[in-house]
Amino acid sequence: MSAIPAAGEKIGPYVVIGERGRGGMALVLEARHAETGVHRAIKILLPGRHTEAMDRRFQGEFRTLSRLDHPGVLKVFDGGIHEGRPWFAMELLEGQVLKDVALDWRSLPPAERFRRARKVLIELARALEFIHARGLVHRDVTPSNIMMLPDGHVRLMDFGVVKDPGEDLTTVGEVVGTVAYIAPEQISGAEVDERADLYSLGAVFYLILTGRRPFNARSLAGYMDKHLNRPVRPPRELVPTIPELADEVCLRLMAKNPADRFASATHLLHVLHASVPPGPAPGTPGWAPLLVGRAAEIAQLRSIIARLASAGSDDDGEADSDGPVGSVLLIEGVDGMGRNRLAAEASTIARRRGLAVSRSRAQAPDQRAYATYRRVFEDLVRETHEAPAPALAATFADDPGLGDDSRVERYAVMSSLAGMLSRSGPRVLILHELQRSDRGSIELTEYLVRNLVGARKQPFLFVITRPAREPAAVDPLEGLIDGSTTNVPAVRLTLEGLSAAAVEEMLLGVCADSPLVRTLARRLHHDTSGNPFLVAEMFRHLFESGHLAPRLGGHRARLQLDAQQLAALHFPIPSSLREVLRERMAPLSAEARLTAQVLAISREQLDIELLLLLSGLAEPALLLALDELLDARIVDERRSNDREMFALVRNRVREVVLDVVSDVQRSRWHHMLADALELRYGRRTGTIVELLAWHYERGHHPAKACPYLVRAGQKLVRRAFVTEALETFDRALAIEPQARRYHPLDTADHTLAELRLERAQALAHLGRWDEAGEDAAIADALARDLGDRRLEARTATELAVQARRQQHLELAEKHLRRALDAAEALGDKRLQTEAQYEYGAVQWSRGDLDAARDYFVQALSSSEAYQDERSLALGTNGLGLISFCRGHSTDARRYFEQSVDVCEKHSIIDRLTISRINLVEVHHLTGNLRKGLDLADRTVSHAREVDHRYGVALGLRYRALSLTDIGRVNEAAENARRALRIQRELGNPEDILGTLTILARAYLACTEREAASETIEEALTLVHHGDTEGFHPVLLAWKARLLAIDGEVDAAQDCLVMANQAQGRKYPHQQVRFKLNIARVHESLDEPERAMALAEEALRQADSCGYRFYAMRARQIAARVTPDEVVRGRHSRVANALARSLAASLPREDAELFLLHQGIQPRDRGRLSAPLSLPRVTLNPDGKL
Repeated sequence: MSAIPAAGEKIGPYVVIGERGRGGMALVLEARHAETGVHRAIKILLPGRHTEAMDRRFQGEFRTLSRLDHPGVLKVFDGGIHEGRPWFAMELLEGQVLKDVALDWRSLPPAERFRRARKVLIELARALEFIHARGLVHRDVTPSNIMMLPDGHVRLMDFGVVKDPGEDLTTVGEVVGTVAYIAPEQISGAEVDERADLYSLGAVFYLILTGRRPFNARSLAGYMDKHLNRPVRPPRELVPTIPELADEVCLRLMAKNPADRFASATHLLHVLHASVPPGPAPGTPGWAPLLVGRAAEIAQLRSIIARLASAGSDDDGEADSDGPVGSVLLIEGVDGMGRNRLAAEASTIARRRGLAVSRSRAQAPDQRAYATYRRVFEDLVRETHEAPAPALAATFADDPGLGDDSRVERYAVMSSLAGMLSRSGPRVLILHELQRSDRGSIELTEYLVRNLVGARKQPFLFVITRPAREPAAVDPLEGLIDGSTTNVPAVRLTLEGLSAAAVEEMLLGVCADSPLVRTLARRLHHDTSGNPFLVAEMFRHLFESGHLAPRLGGHRARLQLDAQQLAALHFPIPSSLREVLRERMAPLSAEARLTAQVLAISREQLDIELLLLLSGLAEPALLLALDELLDARIVDERRSNDREMFALVRNRVREVVLDVVSDVQRSRWHHMLADALELRYGRRTGTIVELLAWHYERGHHPAKACPYLVRAGQKLVRRAFVTEALETFDRALAIEPQARRYHPLDTADHTLAELRLERAQALAHLGRWDEAGEDAAIADALARDLGDRRLEARTATELAVQARRQQHLELAEKHLRRALDAAEALGDKRLQTEAQYEYGAVQWSRGDLDAARDYFVQALSSSEAYQDERSLALGTNGLGLISFCRGHSTDARRYFEQSVDVCEKHSIIDRLTISRINLVEVHHLTGNLRKGLDLADRTVSHAREVDHRYGVALGLRYRALSLTDIGRVNEAAENARRALRIQRELGNPEDILGTLTILARAYLACTEREAASETIEEALTLVHHGDTEGFHPVLLAWKARLLAIDGEVDAAQDCLVMANQAQGRKYPHQQVRFKLNIARVHESLDEPERAMALAEEALRQADSCGYRFYAMRARQIAARVTPDEVVRGRHSRVANALARSLAASLPREDAELFLLHQGIQPRDRGRLSAPLSLPRVTLNPDGKL
């Protein structure tokens, strides 16, 4: 069989009749359908052109054409593979290509020739308008790719190099197109959009007008130079009879700068008087200005969304590429530039691609936590019918069973929503004015981007709109935009003013073309700086003033001005969007303005019932007012929970509407709305405490505002938004003196005590210890004055927590005694739980493990009785710590694992971090090196997901511990340095000391003695301020070891004495560590007998406690220092066996590195070689409480 299909050969269901033509890449055959007898054209790749890239381009052409159904575009039917080469069937066209027709037309009379040229131009413009509306750019509009049919109509063909947002059919740096007709930007490599096709269309039009190409050259370089740099010769210079309009259109199409061409094919059709009839006139219901002049931005939108849709069609919903398929798109610009309109276009494009879209608009930064995502949540529930997780139901749903006393951890909300989104499939989330949102919504956006788009590479697009930002202003979205908090930098679309061509296209959408129209467009462009909103307002003004007169029968309006009148005409260009909105409000009825003012008072949507109450209007008058506002596009309507809800369309509208409302009236409406909402929600006010607090605060009702502010702050604390909670408490504190005038003294004092207590806890969480102590003391004094034992138990416990944190243990114990006495007197087991736990912590700090265990057991018993999961996690962690400090490693591991399980189940992120790192330390001691490293990795990863910096620091610190054990010492030092940077910023001396100790250990393992010495010295300056874990003796032992290595024997001996005298914990794990380090010092001082005795003591303790890692280290020291060959051999063999056992669970590379670090050559594991010259360091931090 021939490589070129012969007559009679079958290609799919078609029988080949013969060849119709061929190009550089493909062959076109005429064929007949074997069953129907219909004749088609078959396009198939030529032999020798069959490459992967060509196959992809050929199949891309078929997919593109199969989506297009337009009379001006070639139709395709089916396709397949024939002898390894792709093919597709298309309509069999009879006629001539335009290249040949143009030569024949030269003999026609000029009038007939120009008539036909205009008809061809219009049909091609309509075809391009159609394909451009679908995001495609042909990129090869040439006379050879246009077929003139016998009936005079044309077909656009050959989509082989089409630019499709869904797939890139060219390679980087490849110039595509036919060189005689190619646009300058295709040559230069600049961004190519639909205006490139207009340039090529201009070159085709030039040919059929003049019979000549616009440029001729002898080489490819010559053509490129002329397209880029040489002006085209006007067609009328070649053929003087060409109509002036045709000449102007041709030259404008071929402008070098895309901005100087027609803005779109639609714009060209307007000028040719061949576009679709106009819609409603400006200022009338249903009118909206055209979205024009944004070709580049829309092309970028289409490309991003196409990639999203393509990824979403994969079975697993995730990308195969290394980079994320999802993205963040920031649309910014000054007011009126069309941010919302472009975002709406993104929504339209996404829905056409079959993607789900959720839209939300932020209102203000002090609204409910995560408020911006309420609509996203509602969309997910409605679309998926999935029962929401408890954390989401408590946060978003108005469930009577979920009041403001429900504790919802931040991570639970974030991870649950991420899971719900992930299961729902690809989605575009449009978040308008996100910079105005509450901090929780911004952090949730960062979390979702970081995890769904960045880490999981799932197909989600976050479209964020915001006004242009002043350079000096603080940017709440900075981390989201630059990617510093998400690892996914945003794509920025900064909207500038429209070009003069785009303003002209806008005007031609409502007005018939004429030379004066173009003059008017240039004037409007100049006076408005191309701001589309202001341009649209000027259209409205022209219609209202009669300068643009509408015509009947679907015709465009006519400009009712001559050149002189137009030059003298004054345009009332508003100075700002605010002024435009004022003008738009002016013609409204009094009832409509009143309704808008009532809506402006509320931050959320209002239903008819509330609008009737606040406005005082009768229902028919209110409904007419709402219709008026909807027609004027000042109000949006949305159905929610079977109610029609209404809200203002823009935040800026709210500001303008309220300008004319007196403070007294505003206050009255706020108060009325708060009362109405309070009555409606009844016992469910916990779901809207933030809203009630805001309205009562602005309604000058401090007696109601203050307690609601306290509840709002408590709710924020439970969501882990402590900074925002403190701001809310401060607002409550500011109005408390006025609020107490409306309450009995005891009620006022009780409210103040609650406020001070909550504020103290928030301040303590933020590390503002002194202020926290002052507030807690005030709250405690008020509780005692009131004789409120329940409140006193809580205030006394808080004072104890702060005292323990500062190591004032006696004072902490005194406060806890009061707390427990009060709780026991009330018989309130739940109230006793935290006090019991804190009492246990105090006893642990004292070193009294028996007493500490008793209190932890009591706390655990109380928490189990009341199903208090947080206290259960505390109790099991406490018992784990007791077991850990007694050397019961198996029990410690069991308790810590229980605590981790509870915290993971209920997303208690702060306690989860502590329990995990305690478990890492147990794995370190017992030699479960892989488990320890894996758990440290999860701790870091989890903390980064929720941007929990303290958790990241702790995870890195303990990861450094595990890495040093394995032998990845340089990586360990880097992890410890990163942890130290974070801990310095957080400013806790105890954690800084612990991290310095880990860093020193890593430096010693790296043999970086100078860095180790500096780090040890810095750590020693902190031991008297934050050494709750007993680092002092071992730090001195390390210092003595370095001195001995440097030959400073006397100084080393002195340091050794100080190490033995230093106060340290007597817990088995600390004793083992200390003895091993002192043994190393004696080894360095050439005192083998003392080193041997200490190593054997450490070995006995390590064996009895199951500390396999330290048993190995003790035997290594003993093998080095004993003079007895038999003893040395025994210790060496057992140390070798232990090392191989510990390495068994590690990945191969880590196992070999670990063995090498222990002095065992991996290639010869049967023999323990001489130890490497790496200091054997055995200190790591104690467990954390």
